[in-house]
Amino acid sequence: MEEAVSCDIMIVVGTSLAVSPANLLPVYAKQNGATLVEVNIEDTPISSSMDLSLRTSAAKALPGLVDMISSY
Repeated sequence: MEEAVSCDIMIVVGTSLAVSPANLLPVYAKQNGATLVEVNIEDTPISSSMDLSLRTSAAKALPGLVDMISSY
């Protein structure tokens, strides 16, 4: 929870976000101004709160995300 409330960006990968308390972490991050990125094949209960939702597999999306983040 400490990391969630202090992060600038949270990337949520391959989870249904249906199990508590883990499903609250993106909520805490968003409440504290973090950008939320979701990588999941299907919508989740909080997909509408995401700043970016990538509807693809982690195997396809993560290499590109790592490249983008590494370039900063």
